[in-house]
Amino acid sequence: MKKKSVKVKKQSQLPQNDRFIRWLSELDYHPLQTKDSDTKNNRNSKTDVEIEQLMNMLRIPIQIEKFMSFTLLASLDCFLYYFTVLPIKIGVRLYSGNPTTSRLARTYKERVSLFLILSVTIIISHLDTSKVYHKIKRQSAMKLYMLFNVLEIADKMLATIGQSLLSVLLTKASYRNMRAKQLSLILLSLTYLVCHTSVLIYQTISLNVAVNSYSNSLLTLLLSLQFAEIKSSVFKKFDKESLFQITMADSMERFKLLVLVTIIMLRNLGTSAPIQWDITAIFDKKLLITMVSLPIFNIFMSEILVDWIKHAYITKFNRIRPQIYDKYFYIMYRDHATNQQDYQERLGLPMLAYVTLSIVMLRSSLFYLFESTQWSKLTISVVLSLVWFVTLLSLRQVTHRTLLKWGVHIQSEWDLHRYSTVVTAVDYVPGPVVDGIGKMDHPARKIIHDPETTIPPDNTEKRNDRDLHKPDSLSSITRYTMVSKAIW
Repeated sequence: MKKKSVKVKKQSQLPQNDRFIRWLSELDYHPLQTKDSDTKNNRNSKTDVEIEQLMNMLRIPIQIEKFMSFTLLASLDCFLYYFTVLPIKIGVRLYSGNPTTSRLARTYKERVSLFLILSVTIIISHLDTSKVYHKIKRQSAMKLYMLFNVLEIADKMLATIGQSLLSVLLTKASYRNMRAKQLSLILLSLTYLVCHTSVLIYQTISLNVAVNSYSNSLLTLLLSLQFAEIKSSVFKKFDKESLFQITMADSMERFKLLVLVTIIMLRNLGTSAPIQWDITAIFDKKLLITMVSLPIFNIFMSEILVDWIKHAYITKFNRIRPQIYDKYFYIMYRDHATNQQDYQERLGLPMLAYVTLSIVMLRSSLFYLFESTQWSKLTISVVLSLVWFVTLLSLRQVTHRTLLKWGVHIQSEWDLHRYSTVVTAVDYVPGPVVDGIGKMDHPARKIIHDPETTIPPDNTEKRNDRDLHKPDSLSSITRYTMVSKAIW
């Protein structure tokens, strides 16, 4: 009894701070915790991986914008081709001598493309876009919100049909086919192009209504549609092919937005007032405000911000390093440098629909700019056509030369580092791939599954096995290829 009382007395004489620290250590006691060097090394490696994940998220915007800059410039080069090089190529090949069968075969693709553009322009030119504008403007914000969603879905569905139709029609094999089959393909392509151009016209006018509206409610709905992409894609499992698809989809959305916004600005400029051709009118504040619109700036910046956030979290959750975008970047460069049609098919660009949309929407607006002059309508049409042809040809030459110089730098850098489009384990961050925010490591999977049966492969093992059997699968991925149960 004496010894026990002495022990209690000694314990009560401990300082207050020491007793508090001892109490905290008892709360943090883990009976299965080991203190060997392996556990410390595992903790250090996990810390290094998490730091790398955070640093990779900061590198994503640079990689994304490099990819977007090249694809936007290459898409602009393809877009301007139909206004400049296409008519020149047809004229040179047909009128450099007698139009023989071989020359007609060489210009088959260009002649069919020009026929479709002119036919669709003539058919849709009867549509009064001003009446459509006021009809859409009278609708409520909720109806317009539904209209945006329906038009977006229709645009993607028509783009897939158009890609299949035009890829079959604009080939040499189609030229050798029977005339009845060839004529049916042309009629189907013409029907598709009329429908797709009409959808794009309604999309452009709806966006114009949102930009010109005095209420911010409609613009807020547009921005909410963009941020809804984060919810639909971030907390999902992505592999290298589906990430390539969503990157191409984002690039195509930016180019489409650039085309629509340019059309809106030129229409607003043309309908504000006919240009008085003097120095004071060029620097008029009203024209500058029309060209640089705050809602348009907000739409562009929100699109860029959404892309940064979306790709940063997708690569983090799926443990993909940013260097994978260099492989995407090189594939797009190789397609554009090899064949323009291959580039458009991979990116899923409905370029003919964008060309006909621009002609239909800007024809009357640009003609209106010259109404204050004393020229006849025929003279105005000829002068306007020459001015825009020379302007677009100059812009196309600058764009094409820039792409050629950039391509030399891309190829030399690729050869210097001896990269390969084959995805290896180096392109992935070590660790298990998760399907969102939950985490399931290997020890937890061993406890959950029956020890007598084989443990099913996790996401990381499935990905490694798929990369082993399909090492160069990125080269066969296009915008509208079904990958991982989804098309982005």
